[in-house]
Amino acid sequence: MCTFACCRGELYPCETETRLCDELTTGQEVEVDMENDVLTVLETGKQYNLKPLGEVSEESRNEVMRPWI
Repeated sequence: MCTFACCRGELYPCETETRLCDELTTGQEVEVDMENDVLTVLETGKQYNLKPLGEVSEESRNEVMRPWI
């Protein structure tokens, strides 16, 4: 599980079937598309499906997410 924070300080637990710690390295940038439940590695374009979060406000879903390390 990864946790992502947006600029308002909200944290969201994002889960994938893949262990991202085995796939990603420190410093890699990712984009989290909470509307489509997809995490994309910006360097390679590789995508990972995220498990749905359930009820999250639409305002928060549309913000840019940054990894909380």
